[in-house]
Amino acid sequence: MKKYLIAPVLLASMLISAPSFSKVEIEWKEYKEYSDIRPSNDSRERFAKNTFKRIEKYMVRLMKDLPEDQTLSLVVTDLDLAGRVQFGGTPIFVGGSFLNFDRATNDIRIVDRADFPAIEFSYELTDASGNVIRSGDADLKDLGFQDRTVAVPRSDRLRYEKQMLREWFHKEFRDLKVESDA
Repeated sequence: MKKYLIAPVLLASMLISAPSFSKVEIEWKEYKEYSDIRPSNDSRERFAKNTFKRIEKYMVRLMKDLPEDQTLSLVVTDLDLAGRVQFGGTPIFVGGSFLNFDRATNDIRIVDRADFPAIEFSYELTDASGNVIRSGDADLKDLGFQDRTVAVPRSDRLRYEKQMLREWFHKEFRDLKVESDA
């Protein structure tokens, strides 16, 4: 009988000693009206949901630099992903004639300097008691997104957006960071 009590006791002790992390809450307000949240090869709904989830996970990672009891709340009012979607069925002028790709051809996102990432949001950083530590509005545009080294892996399709958010976060909250023990 005693051997069956070990698992619940072990689980309870792990939960008690588990570190709590800062929270991130993001409201994606009227996202269907955003400047560019177009998928290249997915349903718009699924692409938006996946994009938002990946940005939220990244923001949680950034919050690990701040004290555990703080919550960052964002209300995003516009998002414009780097690049533009080139539709597979769009005729392209090549060598004096139009090539009309079959609609089944994959659409692709073409990233060039003219299509820089941008995001608009309001934010509020609060402590455990709900006191506002910092708040404001952000209108981020990264016009030089291709001119420097990006700290986000090249394989990440949101690397330019994440880099832009990373730079904003470190600039905005650098005075609030906790020193790491490592």
